[in-house]
Amino acid sequence: MNLSFDSKRFYKEWRESYRWPLDGNTRVASEKRILDILKTSQRALNEKDVTSLRNVLIEIHSWKTNDQRGITEKYENSLRGKEELLTYLTSALPLKESLTLLFFTNLLEKLKIPYSNLPAASAQASFLLNRKTPIIDRFVAQFFSMKISPKISQIKGYNMKNILQDIRPIPFEVEDDGRNICVPRLAAYSDYCYQKNRN
Repeated sequence: MNLSFDSKRFYKEWRESYRWPLDGNTRVASEKRILDILKTSQRALNEKDVTSLRNVLIEIHSWKTNDQRGITEKYENSLRGKEELLTYLTSALPLKESLTLLFFTNLLEKLKIPYSNLPAASAQASFLLNRKTPIIDRFVAQFFSMKISPKISQIKGYNMKNILQDIRPIPFEVEDDGRNICVPRLAAYSDYCYQKNRN
């Protein structure tokens, strides 16, 4: 695929300036945390260490959600009753064969427990699968569904029309986040929307 000059510049700049969480973080610190989580998750799987695996699932959840409104503590409480999930993960991972769509779909289904919906579950799956799968979140959904927040379309220094024309749209279901200020999020709170966006 030939990308426009605007797209190449846009992706390069945003990749090089990546930082999460946004507040008080640097790109170097962000990337170090990602690498640390990846190493910890792979070590837990290789050693079949259930306690470490539980802790890394909680850490990934906290990283992805930025623990908004204390949601990671709620997730941690929910995970306490899911010993079968940890048993499944330590027996099925790391993968001994090629990753299949069926395996990935089943993994997302198992990771989707109370307080861990599609964005957090896809982040957990990505780390558990050694970053071979994407993390699906509100920004990916906005960008690829072309239902973007006005803030994105008004980014200075880029011709966003050219950039969006380089994308093959993905029909994600996107909804307002409930604040009525047009901050679209991935719709994943009904079974229909969850399944459509997962698929």
